[in-house]
Amino acid sequence: MAEPRRRHRRVEPQTGDGSGAFRCPAAGGAAYRLDLIAGYTTAAGGEAYAAAFEDEEAFLAFVAAARAESDFVSPVEVQPGDRLVTLSTCAYEFEHARYVVHARLTPLS
Repeated sequence: MAEPRRRHRRVEPQTGDGSGAFRCPAAGGAAYRLDLIAGYTTAAGGEAYAAAFEDEEAFLAFVAAARAESDFVSPVEVQPGDRLVTLSTCAYEFEHARYVVHARLTPLS
């Protein structure tokens, strides 16, 4: 059986309203989904946790580096100006290891 991260390409949370969408109060309650672009094991506090980029080139370089480390290949296209979400949890491959997932925040219309 395939590992779950190899079969699923988006995060669909269990929500109270049953929509499976994230709602953002800061965006007037707009709904979003998370389309996975990369997932990999890394050291805690490393470059995987970047939150701001100098320019579009740096942003795209970050995405390319994440894809190069990823345990899966994602068909999700990322463009300059897209918003990314990084999720992180403990991993046990080495001391202070983390499994990181990067996803594109996609508005639902």
